[in-house]
Amino acid sequence: MIILLVVIGIIAAYVATTYNFFVITKTRIQAQVEELGNQLKRRAEFIPQIADIIEINTDQEKKIYQMITDARKRVNQADKEQDPEKLFKAASEIEQAIGSIQVLVESNPELKTAEVVIEAQNNLRDTQDKVMYAKRTLIDLTQSFNARVLGFPSNLVAKTFGFKVQKGLDLADTKEAISVSSEEMINPKIKKG
Repeated sequence: MIILLVVIGIIAAYVATTYNFFVITKTRIQAQVEELGNQLKRRAEFIPQIADIIEINTDQEKKIYQMITDARKRVNQADKEQDPEKLFKAASEIEQAIGSIQVLVESNPELKTAEVVIEAQNNLRDTQDKVMYAKRTLIDLTQSFNARVLGFPSNLVAKTFGFKVQKGLDLADTKEAISVSSEEMINPKIKKG
């Protein structure tokens, strides 16, 4: 009888611990999505500052400014909806705009050395690092959660309480990195964006 009570106690403790893991990790995943949204919004706010500094004059530069404006709207909308996929899609658009702005700055020696531009780029770089950290943390949390949902015996607890696999991040920049031809392995080529 004592052995049966001990076994029941161990099982109950395992179920409670596993349930708490699922609840806590799911909450942390949601919090990380919110943090990522905050950092993406912050990054989106820096880009127009840089665009204003470089004084947009040409049609090409005006197209870049429009791209920035559209991407900022999408980041704000995705953040309101707390939708990670939309956040990453909008983030990808912002990254394209950042690349275009960097080309403009680098092509103008006066801008390249301007203290205001350097400070804005440093702030943007700091935010980029925070975005990457938020992405990495979100990926790690999702992976840990999904491993427990799928692994035995924690999958029994997950099924009992209705926990399901969390959709992983579908990043546009990782799709290209997934497939590498054998020729690319032998003779790698760097493509300019």
